[in-house]
Amino acid sequence: MTGNKWRNRTAALGVAVVLLVAGAEAGAQPTETLPLARPGDRAVSLFAARMTDNNWHEIVRMDDVRFRDAGLVGVAVSQRFAHLGDRAEFDIEGQWVRHFGDQDHWEFNAAVVARWMKFPWNRWLPTHAAFGIGPSYATREPAEEVDRSGSSARFLLYWMGELEFSRPDQPWSVIARLHHRSTGYGVFADSGGSNFLALGIRRRF
Repeated sequence: MTGNKWRNRTAALGVAVVLLVAGAEAGAQPTETLPLARPGDRAVSLFAARMTDNNWHEIVRMDDVRFRDAGLVGVAVSQRFAHLGDRAEFDIEGQWVRHFGDQDHWEFNAAVVARWMKFPWNRWLPTHAAFGIGPSYATREPAEEVDRSGSSARFLLYWMGELEFSRPDQPWSVIARLHHRSTGYGVFADSGGSNFLALGIRRRF
């Protein structure tokens, strides 16, 4: 990889993370200065997922979702660093992921996560919607990403979209995620990437 290409990829990742953090910092307060929407600054999440043969636009529309013979299991540890009262919160998250099936490797992700928590039906079913972005590293070039796209790379951009559901005043919740590795529109690699649909549980502390 040339020096210019590496610098471009690093700069793009830096801009993405800085923009997300800046959005959080613009109005967020440290967790001790405003009433928290829910207790516990830390959380552990366990999730399992299956790879799809779709792009993320098709998954969001639920347009003929097709699955491949590849899955993953993962654990995520997160730390809340700021929040906007009961409206939104902001986390740093690290993930350890094991792939199995038609691809066999480890994956490590880090993300800055913004979570919106104010929905009109939260009185009956608290719902939180989140988006996170950061770097993704695979211990080997993912075989199914290569099979789908012709090539891939170990180091790509990671982002996730998440819905979280819980009972009021409970530390446990259920999560549904779109787990996405991306070329960043050619910034991180010429081709590659993958989409997984995940379900899991979360415990806040």
